[in-house]
Amino acid sequence: MKKKLVVLLATLVVLGLSFGVLAEEPKYGGTLILGTIGDAEVINPVLGTTNSASSYASMVYEAVLDIDPDTMEPIPGPLCESFESSEDNLVWTFHLKKGVKFSDGHEFTAEDVKYTFEIIGDPNTNTVRGYLVEPIESIKIIDDYTIQFTLKYPFPDFLYGTMTRGIIPAHIFAGTDINTNPANQNPVGTGPFVLEEWVHDDHATFVAREDYHRGRVYLDKVIYKVVADQNALLAAAEAGDIDSASVPPAEVARLEREAPAKGLKLWSRWDFGYTYIGFNMARDPFKDVRVRKALAISIYKPAIIKVAYFGQGRPATSNVVPGIKWAYNPNIPEYEYNVDEAKRLLEEAGWVDTDGDGIREKDGKELTFTLITNKGNAAREKVLQLVQNFWKKIGVKLEVDALTWTTFITERILKRDFDACVLGWTGMGPDPDDYSLFHSSQIEDGFNFVSYRNPEVDKLLEEGRTTMDIEKRKKIYYRIQELIHDDYPYIFLMYSKANAVYNEKVRGLRPSPLGFIHDWKDIWLAD
Repeated sequence: MKKKLVVLLATLVVLGLSFGVLAEEPKYGGTLILGTIGDAEVINPVLGTTNSASSYASMVYEAVLDIDPDTMEPIPGPLCESFESSEDNLVWTFHLKKGVKFSDGHEFTAEDVKYTFEIIGDPNTNTVRGYLVEPIESIKIIDDYTIQFTLKYPFPDFLYGTMTRGIIPAHIFAGTDINTNPANQNPVGTGPFVLEEWVHDDHATFVAREDYHRGRVYLDKVIYKVVADQNALLAAAEAGDIDSASVPPAEVARLEREAPAKGLKLWSRWDFGYTYIGFNMARDPFKDVRVRKALAISIYKPAIIKVAYFGQGRPATSNVVPGIKWAYNPNIPEYEYNVDEAKRLLEEAGWVDTDGDGIREKDGKELTFTLITNKGNAAREKVLQLVQNFWKKIGVKLEVDALTWTTFITERILKRDFDACVLGWTGMGPDPDDYSLFHSSQIEDGFNFVSYRNPEVDKLLEEGRTTMDIEKRKKIYYRIQELIHDDYPYIFLMYSKANAVYNEKVRGLRPSPLGFIHDWKDIWLAD
């Protein structure tokens, strides 16, 4: 009897502790300091092009639709009560939330939604997101809180890509030049925070709105602290100066051991993204597919993943990530590492080492170019060194350069002023539509900065984004992956695993392919 009583008491204690954890009540107050390696260029969901710009915008702006982090299905977002479509998926009606106000007190209505998507489609707007509104035939305001979109054709990414875009205020931007409007630096949105202070390349401070339409968030403030070097960023988190930081692959194993003693928790997730080497196909020698293939098959990817990324990833084969299970083509082969074949291809393309100095020449010019990436990302900088050695073996004189994030993206990548780059796509979402990356219409103003052109890929991308039949789409995206694989516009290096540390007091994190923080309403700080 005594033994049973002891067991019962022990069980009650355990249950009590468990109930205590489960019953942990969120509390208001506190400042969350998030580390970032790059500053935003603007705070405007129409104009922003970087991850930092998206992060800042998420503090201030909201969307009509959201994506459920568990099911990856589109759901009503903060600005929407419900939505429905016609049987042919051409007419979509959204019932907007009433009583929502922008941070300046102006009421949110359907006019703001209409303006946002019309300005994205304006050719004078400096945006890379025009492809999101191309399928829209018309936008009709039914009343202040009901808006109807008529599409030219069924467009699967309309829900995932278009309607998850943040809504900007018509009363602030209409009649002005959106590209230069002061609100790009001092935003006015419907979201849970307002910008309090922004010292470029140092920090941006956001304070909670007391009148937020979903109820005040728990946090008082969120500060994005810019630390351009990834290792320095992590050191700041370990010292307690900031509450979160991405973890370079080289530090993951150490943090698994040491994070708890430093008041940190290590979080990991597979991302909807990948790391790659991109070639500027508008320049020589990358116009020749034989050169691109030679460069691809002379890189031994397992070494890249092991040495540069410390195993924090898996070899990538295509532009669709395995997480999009229905669209990922498992039959795409890995590039076969073959130095001899790489040399043969280069010779076939006319690149020969005529003077015996180890560097190939053609028409009196050496086979030399520059591979760039962003400074402060230790893994990518290591990739530069490894690739330099790989390509030296086949007669390439490779120069390498690591640039500040802002210079790398805004001055070189987006302006197409580069030979080749080490870069990555993250948070690409659960739909495989890569129109913005690989369609030839996106070379000038979209994300196709590698200048990739393939008429068959163009046609398939157009077909893939105009049918809702998942079996038809599967066949289309399987074929797209095969074609891109054989054209070598990218060398797909690695499907990405994201690692980050957060202060152990941070609650409400929801790691998923979409990110670590899904809804600011969930985030609070324990004692």
